[in-house]
Amino acid sequence: MNSIKKWMMGLQAAILIALCFSFSAYAQIVLPYADVEVVREDLRQILQKARLRQDQVEIDQSPLVFSNVRENRVTIQCTPRQVRLVISAQRQEWGPTFYLGLQKLGFLFPHPRVQISPTIEKIRAQCGKTFEWKPRLKYRGFHLHTQHPNEWVHGFLMGKSEIAHDMIRWLARNGQNALNLVLLRTVPLSEIQKNIRAPFEFAHSLGILTGVSVSFNMQQQKSYRLIDHGYVWGWGGIDDLDAKMWIRASILDLAQSIPFDFMTIELGSSEFTSNPFESTLKWIDTASNILEELRKQVFFKIHVSSNQVSSKYGNYNFLPQYAPLSAGVWPHTVMFYGLEDNWTPVYGRKNFQDIEAFAQREKLRRPVWYFPETSYYIAMDIDIPLFLTDYLVARSKDFDFLEKNKIPGQMNFTTGHELGYWLMDWTVALLANAENRGKPQIGLELLGENLDVWKSIVEFQYNYFKKQGLISVLSSTTPLDEMPKFGHSVHERVLLKTLADPSQRPILMGQIQLLEEAVRALPPVEQVRNPELRLLLQSTWARVRHALALRVALSEPVGSRGRTAGIQDAESIRKQALLFMEQMRKEWSRYPEAMIFLEHNNPTSYGFGYGFTAARLHYWEREEKMILTDNYSPFFMNIYDLLEILF
Repeated sequence: MNSIKKWMMGLQAAILIALCFSFSAYAQIVLPYADVEVVREDLRQILQKARLRQDQVEIDQSPLVFSNVRENRVTIQCTPRQVRLVISAQRQEWGPTFYLGLQKLGFLFPHPRVQISPTIEKIRAQCGKTFEWKPRLKYRGFHLHTQHPNEWVHGFLMGKSEIAHDMIRWLARNGQNALNLVLLRTVPLSEIQKNIRAPFEFAHSLGILTGVSVSFNMQQQKSYRLIDHGYVWGWGGIDDLDAKMWIRASILDLAQSIPFDFMTIELGSSEFTSNPFESTLKWIDTASNILEELRKQVFFKIHVSSNQVSSKYGNYNFLPQYAPLSAGVWPHTVMFYGLEDNWTPVYGRKNFQDIEAFAQREKLRRPVWYFPETSYYIAMDIDIPLFLTDYLVARSKDFDFLEKNKIPGQMNFTTGHELGYWLMDWTVALLANAENRGKPQIGLELLGENLDVWKSIVEFQYNYFKKQGLISVLSSTTPLDEMPKFGHSVHERVLLKTLADPSQRPILMGQIQLLEEAVRALPPVEQVRNPELRLLLQSTWARVRHALALRVALSEPVGSRGRTAGIQDAESIRKQALLFMEQMRKEWSRYPEAMIFLEHNNPTSYGFGYGFTAARLHYWEREEKMILTDNYSPFFMNIYDLLEILF
């Protein structure tokens, strides 16, 4: 880059800074508050869907009480013709307080496209009652991981705006006040601006902060890069001065195009690989300073990978501890493991104690929002499919930790809401209310489920899937697991190739014994009332039996009748589960326009929706064929374009 070009970029940056001050909505990370008329319009739509008259339920017409109130209260007042919700609340919490009132009347929103409505008789049974909204955290919301091929890719990045608006309504109706969206470099900035501006402005009108997630120069899964030049996996091609100018210009372009309130930034060139430590520190400073100038908050993601260590700086992921104090951090945990779990065999680690200690230390110095998950894509849960109830327990315990230790925010990583994962996210949202403290089954309770039935299901999964480690057997491997590692695997597991080795027979027989015990202990699910959840549990139990049949087959010699018979048993189980998946797609595919269960073109690294492998039970069949043919190549029945994922 020559000196004239550098001078021109500097001039452009100065002009854009001046312009962006006029676009910046908030001087800092200050919560917006819901617009009364926008909320009234949402109430109108809710009543219409409930087939109730528009005048039967109303927000009280008297001036809303905002000033100098400590409690957020909603009182249900009734006249012979109308039910009124009278709200006294802090300005930023009046919207969640109103929606709590609707929940107490019997309106529930478990999924962005599902509304459970009460009768007018049930509504009137609440007349004269007062309810209090007690948020456990100041900032509470969801990170929509659009690097995965989900409904939100279509809703926010591909112009299917109704999906985006449905998700924003769901957030508001469930007391959430923050939204974070991953940007992709495969979507031009002009398209990003066209597709995102209106949904983000709608979010503001419902009292929801908006954020965008980018990276410095991540190659993985089409991440939007602030430095989109020169570096490949962190190697050469651009000096730090030029990198700083790219960062500044890119941030200014985004700030001018999108009404976001905060930005989250990935540090590394992938989840597993770092950029030069010294350069990363300079980039952190540059991004922090420009976003502070723009009066927008910056957060840096603190990943769980454990193979990037410097003798001088320690863990690469903890470099933001040296950032300006205006910069915030998002300490991350993955899968259904909780922050305080004793055993978390993921990304080369044993537990999250260092992440917990980092959060505790940094909360005294800078903004800290916790960043857990309720679904994990690629062969762990949502696309197997496995319906993992320990997400409910882990996130409930995490909430207790955050509240106790005065960590003010949580942004929950979600891949999607189909295949029952709406229950996980809805429960997380409900747990934000202090009334639901210590109630991991609150969503099930509101759905009218028999909690004793679910207690046995949750305890079974905790004991076998998490405590005894069957998750590593029930989930699957991908070519990235089966090829040489970047230093560690995503989840610790014994590969089928290893189990096929006669010298590893004791490990194989140990897995068979544990699976046999688990099959005998499978709790009944016939009394689960929600048919979708019951079907997903039946499929998950089938996977337990399927994994056992595979290993019994593997214990027999290659080409023997015993191996063939074992594979036939596994195939029979899979075919029954395929009927479950066919019913799932027919009855509970709520985003037909997003093609969740189909192959299709989209801007992610994947040519299909996140439910595609679940609908076909691809991983189940792949393992059958591997064992039957004794072929454990990473490329056997591979459906992924690895170059698309890595670059």
